[in-house]
Amino acid sequence: MSSQVIPASQKQYLSVFNGRLFDFNTSDSRIYLAASINSLNRTVGTNCILQGLDITNTDYNPTTDIVTVTVSPGKCLIDNTLIEIPDPTVMELDVTSFDSAAGKLVVSIGFAYVETIYSNKATLKLRFVTNDGQSAMPGFWFLNYDHIIINVLDFDKIAKTVTLDNFDPMAEKRTITIQDREYEIAPLDSISSRVRHLLAP
Repeated sequence: MSSQVIPASQKQYLSVFNGRLFDFNTSDSRIYLAASINSLNRTVGTNCILQGLDITNTDYNPTTDIVTVTVSPGKCLIDNTLIEIPDPTVMELDVTSFDSAAGKLVVSIGFAYVETIYSNKATLKLRFVTNDGQSAMPGFWFLNYDHIIINVLDFDKIAKTVTLDNFDPMAEKRTITIQDREYEIAPLDSISSRVRHLLAP
């Protein structure tokens, strides 16, 4: 297992950039169906979870100091692209070198649309983020790629436990700041977020 997983079975649907009217690649073919797609994006939102993508299982192995997280299938809009992940995704992170008092574990989705002949897939990531939000490990936090925070987890290296931040995003908005940018945790689409105050206790 890995702390970063590219689900092989993921599906990507029409984005602003690949709705060409012509198949050939000339200057005349660079006409896109952007107006209708942008209208839909303005209505529904972007960088939001539409369905699923919940954390369904967490585990802390006390012998190896490895945290395992399972994310359910689901759909999200990210960087103007609808992405479906039809199968559960399992990630593992060795927390031996991380201080549980100095940060949290963050489960995120990274994707940036790039028009390329190579496969361009979304990546689910499990990383340690420091309390000040300035460092994310392993690897780096990319502001133009890491767009959606699925959830945040606390872990305790002494008790050997991991705790999911259980809350209902339809009733409560929670955020986390990473590299001076505020992210909504389990971000809702625009329509759902407009009625959230009606469901709050």
